[in-house]
Amino acid sequence: MKQIFTLLSSLILSISAFAQNSGRLSITALNSGSMVVVVDNRSYQFNNSRDILLNEIPAGNHQVKIVKQIRGNWRRNITIYETNLFIRRGMHVDILVNRFGKVFIDEELIGYQYDDNQNDNWNNQNNNQNNDPLSQAMAPSSFEQLKQIVSNERYDNTRATIAKQAISVNMFSAQQAKELISLFTYENNKLDIAKTMYARTIDKNNYMIVYDVFTYSSTKEDLARFIQQYR
Repeated sequence: MKQIFTLLSSLILSISAFAQNSGRLSITALNSGSMVVVVDNRSYQFNNSRDILLNEIPAGNHQVKIVKQIRGNWRRNITIYETNLFIRRGMHVDILVNRFGKVFIDEELIGYQYDDNQNDNWNNQNNNQNNDPLSQAMAPSSFEQLKQIVSNERYDNTRATIAKQAISVNMFSAQQAKELISLFTYENNKLDIAKTMYARTIDKNNYMIVYDVFTYSSTKEDLARFIQQYR
């Protein structure tokens, strides 16, 4: 009995140690074509939601390749992205492939869980707020890359899809929110993104500058009501 208990304890400790030294990888494809993701020579097919989620990947370097499958008289595969991806311990790395085959990569701590109902609720496994990466706005270089990716899309709705994916895993300043929202053409999309970004803005007291991007007073009033109810 003691031997069984010892074995179980060892097993639990091994599993715990593996989890603490692993990360997570997700791939989202906005491209409607057939694609396959190959991670360390193992292939994964996209599901109906165009998402692939790989949990508990050992921290370290991993070979990642995204292949587009062309079907016709001659079936062939085209590698649209290939890299030696380093996954840090305890980090969730997300890869987004837009409809033109361009790739955007971001990461966040697995220990943080965002409430989809737009509430500022995070489960912080590190109680030291001074080291909280979610208290910092997206790095300027990464933000410029995001704006470029969004701008390259022709349709407003596609821009919104890409923007929301990035918003869900990053924090922003009010100025960054204003700049991103201004990339949209239609007023309803601007309002939708403004509401989404509010929960992810580190300086909400400055969010008033976002109102300048709207054309109609009714839209500004709608956002103001949203912010008042949010609080």
